[in-house]
Amino acid sequence: MVMFGNKKNVFWEAFLIACVIFILGLLIGVFVESDRLQQINDYYSQAQVSLMDSMAMSNSLSNSTNCAIMINSSINFADSIYNQALLLEKYEDSGKISNSMIIAHSEYDLLRTVLWQNLITMKSKCSNQFNFIIYLYQYNPSNLNQKAMQSVWSNILADMKQKEGNNVILVPISVSSNLSSLNLLTSNFNITSYPAVVINDKTTLYKLQSVNDIKKYLA
Repeated sequence: MVMFGNKKNVFWEAFLIACVIFILGLLIGVFVESDRLQQINDYYSQAQVSLMDSMAMSNSLSNSTNCAIMINSSINFADSIYNQALLLEKYEDSGKISNSMIIAHSEYDLLRTVLWQNLITMKSKCSNQFNFIIYLYQYNPSNLNQKAMQSVWSNILADMKQKEGNNVILVPISVSSNLSSLNLLTSNFNITSYPAVVINDKTTLYKLQSVNDIKKYLA
């Protein structure tokens, strides 16, 4: 009888320890995600300021000197939010994708959409002084073939950006946020399937192509 009582106590002690460990793990997870979201929100606030600054500069374009300054500013901004997107993707891959992460992703997609609009304005004023590529994809697709294709496209474009450097502004945008402004832009190009790659607002690619093939469409 005494042995039975001891076994019962051991069971409850183990159960309580397991509960404590579970709760601690849950709290640590919440803390880590909260810290990550705070970091992402800080980056987003900085990106908003940079974008508004670029738009203000774009409205003041009047000569080639201003174009050079504006293009350099847009390159730096696009590279900055691209790196921030990689950080966001890293956070998403390391754990469960929460609603907060999805909202953060949508906020960045909106920033990139506004950047695309600004690049169109710049292109009309600065002619062929720069190239930009818009990569449109679906966020976390359930179709495995599409997911694989998007992964390959991402690698190709990242490789091209690395080789071309400041000659190309690369802007990846998820179409899954259902942004009205983005839907309007994609409808102007009659884009109905994804992934899709828009080059200098003239050429739209759907099938996978090599870096050298893509470079043929650059100015």
